[in-house]
Amino acid sequence: MEIQNDSSRRDANSESSPRLFSHGRDSFLTKDEERTIESWILNAPDPPPCFQDVKENFEDMFKSSHTNPDSAFVKIFVNFVLNVRLQNGPVDPGSPFNLPGHGLPLTRHTSVFGPHTPYLHGVYGGWNAPTLMNREVCMLKFVEDTTNESEWWLKVREPENVLQWKRQVLELPWAEYWPHADFTEAMADACLAELAKKANLFEETGMVPVMDYAAYVIKSDTLLTQTLKDELKVAVEPLESFQRSQKDWQPDTDGKVLNVVDPSLYPLLYGTSKILPDQHVPLDGCIDYCGMGEVIPQPPKPILDRHIVNHVRDKGFFKRDIQAPSPRNPRAMMAMEVSQIQVIVKMVNIHPTPEKPIYEGSPWQIEGQAIERICATALFYYDCDNIADTPISFRTQGDREDLAHKSHYIVGDWLSIEKVFAMKIRETRLQEIGSVLTREGRAIFYPNVYQNRLGPFELVDKTRPGHCKMLALFLVDPANPIISTANIPPQRQDWWSEKFEDLSLVRTLPPELWHQINENVDFPISKETAKKNRAEMTSERAIEPYFEVLDVVKSQEPVP
Repeated sequence: MEIQNDSSRRDANSESSPRLFSHGRDSFLTKDEERTIESWILNAPDPPPCFQDVKENFEDMFKSSHTNPDSAFVKIFVNFVLNVRLQNGPVDPGSPFNLPGHGLPLTRHTSVFGPHTPYLHGVYGGWNAPTLMNREVCMLKFVEDTTNESEWWLKVREPENVLQWKRQVLELPWAEYWPHADFTEAMADACLAELAKKANLFEETGMVPVMDYAAYVIKSDTLLTQTLKDELKVAVEPLESFQRSQKDWQPDTDGKVLNVVDPSLYPLLYGTSKILPDQHVPLDGCIDYCGMGEVIPQPPKPILDRHIVNHVRDKGFFKRDIQAPSPRNPRAMMAMEVSQIQVIVKMVNIHPTPEKPIYEGSPWQIEGQAIERICATALFYYDCDNIADTPISFRTQGDREDLAHKSHYIVGDWLSIEKVFAMKIRETRLQEIGSVLTREGRAIFYPNVYQNRLGPFELVDKTRPGHCKMLALFLVDPANPIISTANIPPQRQDWWSEKFEDLSLVRTLPPELWHQINENVDFPISKETAKKNRAEMTSERAIEPYFEVLDVVKSQEPVP
């Protein structure tokens, strides 16, 4: 939803304004100046430059610029890019297969502040959203609830129905939904006008954008046809039966969440996984490649973590003439071939039973790890039975520091800010946006700058079991492709064992000896080792402990 309040704050990240700073002309950097500095730092030869090198060459970079290199805001930007350069490290020129972790540094990205970095979360200098006002959160809630009604896109064109919606929304006890919240006639009129636009979009595409103010959540009840759902159920049944027999229940869910397809069970492990850099692993017959390839080495530590005793800087590079970069072609930046698309697949079933009728919900999570470069998620609820419609909640990182800098208030007067803005200033910079209802047949799409949490639900009829079956597709940033199963052979030890059991030499071995061989091989990966690795990965992905520590530290800092 396009929210117009506080337009100066909303324009902070727009194309027509400086992206980072809004102070005097000698303080901020334009987009072209940022790109020039970024290009200069990232392309400098090793050892990486320092801030003094940038400062010494500032005049050569911007001969006609009045920007002050000693400005605090310029220093923030320069130091951030320098930090990225230190983490990226050098490229391996001898590798014919250049992807992050093999030929390229693990932390390599195409751009620092370009359009392909928003999936980075919680990194200083990365993406954050303007802080919502309490009233804006309520407006998002009203739009979401209304678009869950049957034939809402038709009702929004009926004046009598629109008046009824308006009366109802003004009478709701909004302070019970959100602290200090209310709802005015002007807010209702703005929402109803927005709903009329969304109705046109829905009739054209079958999709509805919601939770839309800095990024979007999109929902659709038309993409999953009944035929497609039926075909998917039939195709998945063998997988479900196998996983039920294996009892691969997700840890800490009391036997309610079944992992049908789990990408974290046999993931890429540096120092363990094998790669075929010059060969494609086909889907048909992929087991024949099991155990083949070269081990992917552990990535070297970033230069930032190395102890550099002495070095001589390349003064020739730093004294060269600086060529300002040409403007980038937006169309070229967005163009991509279908073959570049990489998707990580996950399938999960939730099974409440009469003995365990309540699913407690998931913790707050963000999809994948940084090396997986996930930028967006698509969720498909293709089979639900005997459960109530369930909300999936979203929150994101807000610009609390920027808000505190721009707001004029008496130090310590937190209550006045919290009466207006939907954020606990003393607790966290994460702001909850709202929730979107999930139901059978619904598809939900959201960017990876939104953390998500599936809400609790229970059986409608407590006398019989129910289920909620989901297919999740995680889109890898097309501008930053990663190592995938296209070059990684299967890593499952049981598949490898079945393959070799048919060999005549193996058939001559005593069963006890063959079992002992299987027990002692380090690779391929055994099921027990895979589950241990998954538990460690899940622990690393935990959001709550990290942000609790972060928020405690932040709350100790005075806000000007």
